[in-house]
Amino acid sequence: MASPVLMPQRPFPLRAGMLRQQVQLQQRSGIAGGGFNDPQPTWTAVATVWALVQAMIGDDIHVGPAVTGKRKVRVRMRYYAGFDTSWRIVYGTRIFTPAAVIDPDERHVQMDVLCWEGTP
Repeated sequence: MASPVLMPQRPFPLRAGMLRQQVQLQQRSGIAGGGFNDPQPTWTAVATVWALVQAMIGDDIHVGPAVTGKRKVRVRMRYYAGFDTSWRIVYGTRIFTPAAVIDPDERHVQMDVLCWEGTP
């Protein structure tokens, strides 16, 4: 008798109702002059999608006499072709800078985007 074939479990299943927050995916579109010879990137909204935004950890980084806070956040959403770490995610007034984009089961169904909020 042949042994049954076991299907692997999806590591991060997406369930109905799990994606509760709307986030905007933005791609860098150019550089604008910020004054005093300080160029600032400009961003274009590409898509608005449903996602799950979860805070993971927070760190205080000491830079000279100042302390800058940053927080690691996981944004779980449906797979979006072309999205990579050069983009950014905007959730209300919060801006997340992606550090890694993970396709957990490599089936292009969902993505976990590990981001920094605050100064990366």
